[in-house]
Amino acid sequence: MKTIYDFKKGDKIVRIQPAKPYQNRMRDRSYMGEKLIFVGIANGQIYCKRTDRLSLSIFGDELLGLALDVWDEGWDLFIDPKTLSHGLIRKWMQKLIKTIFTLFFALLCMSLSAQVNNYKVNSSLLLKSFEKGEISKESYIDISRMQLNKLHDSIHIVAQKPHYSAALDLALIGGGVLYQKFGKNVKYDYILHAWGGYFATKAMIFGLDKAGASKATCAIVPPLVTSALCLLKEYMIDSTPSKGDLYAGIGGAGLASISYSIDLEKIFRRK
Repeated sequence: MKTIYDFKKGDKIVRIQPAKPYQNRMRDRSYMGEKLIFVGIANGQIYCKRTDRLSLSIFGDELLGLALDVWDEGWDLFIDPKTLSHGLIRKWMQKLIKTIFTLFFALLCMSLSAQVNNYKVNSSLLLKSFEKGEISKESYIDISRMQLNKLHDSIHIVAQKPHYSAALDLALIGGGVLYQKFGKNVKYDYILHAWGGYFATKAMIFGLDKAGASKATCAIVPPLVTSALCLLKEYMIDSTPSKGDLYAGIGGAGLASISYSIDLEKIFRRK
């Protein structure tokens, strides 16, 4: 709790306690929870601007005057209730992005491990066939070389795909940070929702692609699922739906689908 002397002109302030009692009356609870704009102190009065529509329609630009000796205590800076959920949204989005990255690299490691294990099994079978005399030495060497080259090529392909994806992803993240830092009237939540929609859709595309789904399925199903989740979050989970957050999430999902469909990552590949 603060006194009125702790504020400067233009501060958004609010009453958080009743006023001091006077003339044996009850403590006045007026203006508690109502946003006011502090103007200054003069002639023993505290002057503030009203902000609610009803008061403005009645009093216009007339300043609110409160007796300094009665209303000097019980003030604090005004906090918009809508911002109370923003911290939870940021934490949820950060946790979602971290989970997506974890699943992405887990799938990558599983894919690499499966290919290496497959090579070990084939090499072992080939060696047994050679020891039994079923194949000649020259054939054994040629087949072993082919298996090794195949393993090298498969690992090279799998490792290159996330490398190119990471280049595009880092470019988007860097662009979003710079835009939020230097852009005008940019809401940080919009960028977080766009990133969340983009990475969630990309993770689903990666999973479907590895499962052998068609390119059309990979390009259409993930953004639709992400869009449905965005709608569910905004209109079923959040108490104050935001169209901006919804459009940002759907836009991120669309960008992930487009980047997969037309292969935007090819610009990062070496010729």
